[in-house]
Amino acid sequence: MAEYSTKGEVLNVLSLTGAAEPELLAVDPGGSILLIGQLYAEMTFGEFTLKAVEYGYYLVKVAPDFSISNAVGVPLEGGTPLSAMAVDAAGDIVVGLGVYNDDATVQKPLIQKFSGSTLEQIWSETFEHDRSQGYATALAFTGSGEVLVGGVFTGVLTVGEAVLTKAGGQDDPVVYNGWLAWLDPERGAPLRAQRFGGASFDYVHDLKSTSSGRLMLLATQTSPSTFLDHAVSFEEEVTGSVLYDFLDAGAVRWASALGAPDHFGKALALGSGGQSYVACRYGDLANDQTPQGGCLTRFEANGDRGESVEFASGIPNGLTHIAVDAKGGVWVSGAFDTGFDFAGETYDPPGDGGQFILRKKGL
Repeated sequence: MAEYSTKGEVLNVLSLTGAAEPELLAVDPGGSILLIGQLYAEMTFGEFTLKAVEYGYYLVKVAPDFSISNAVGVPLEGGTPLSAMAVDAAGDIVVGLGVYNDDATVQKPLIQKFSGSTLEQIWSETFEHDRSQGYATALAFTGSGEVLVGGVFTGVLTVGEAVLTKAGGQDDPVVYNGWLAWLDPERGAPLRAQRFGGASFDYVHDLKSTSSGRLMLLATQTSPSTFLDHAVSFEEEVTGSVLYDFLDAGAVRWASALGAPDHFGKALALGSGGQSYVACRYGDLANDQTPQGGCLTRFEANGDRGESVEFASGIPNGLTHIAVDAKGGVWVSGAFDTGFDFAGETYDPPGDGGQFILRKKGL
């Protein structure tokens, strides 16, 4: 793990020798960094040695000076991708997953909350799901402190008293719908839940809440489809990404498409002036002869689409992460195997390709 200045200088580096790669990172209000990764072997973090588990992950807290504050192992009943993590205003950590059953045929969403000071588990909540994939992909917190979870499912998903059924394709495991669930922050109990989507492909990529209480959702949807009280306006069977500003009560304030049909959102960050920034990808995943790369797009507080910048990186995964710093700089990262131009300079990948980190000032 590395920390950079706004000029790209390396300030701190932490080597986690012998540990599995951290898959998710979050920063708490005090500046400590939380990391999670797979725990398939014994691993040591500072003075903490964690024993391997058949299924499960490590949760590590790193102090602002890059020393290890605490580390725990979290055993699970089945395998899981590590897909979502967020830290609330009190510094407690919420992790969103999807745990498979013994024969890996059914996946159920699992949400867990941990104390930010001790890393002890506070609660754990599993949602019943009847077939194929169902997992959390994004986490946020409402203005009243409720835990807001977003994800995808392919069958019938039960969240508390709410039974969510896909809009179509019940026997087709590649037909996805999105879901949102609001949880009690103290107990983890589901308060309400909402399904959205049509009969093809609908997916939650990211969720954010603003200081004024607005909720932002970045989703990919295939027309015909809906989200809450909004109908997707793409042409029939066209798939694209949409940024939504919606109310906690379940009504859409505005919806704005990302742009071209082959541009798909990956991650979302918020600016201090009400703007939203979307990191995306473009290009055909199945055809490397098409133009491929990443893009960064700004949306104003009223939903108007602003400046957009493309990075012709030669890789269809595009930009994978995004953050906005206190000075308004927008940070993005992704992979590249061809050189691309940015701000009057050409950036070439090392060897056969690699990762890049980039800060854009004043988007």
